[in-house]
Amino acid sequence: MSNSIWDHPEVTTELIEKSMRQARVERSKAVWDILQSLFSRPASRETADTDFSLKQPKLRLG
Repeated sequence: MSNSIWDHPEVTTELIEKSMRQARVERSKAVWDILQSLFSRPASRETADTDFSLKQPKLRLG
């Protein structure tokens, strides 16, 4: 078998569909990784000690 630059596989609809399917999978994984890095909450001491309760102190007016 020759290693000539002219020895390319024939471009068929099956080859195109396979390449597009692989590209969609890779793109989906990349988007998921981006979303995870943007919206993930790293555990830290600051958030562990924070009180997230909805209790509010009573306000005294006058």
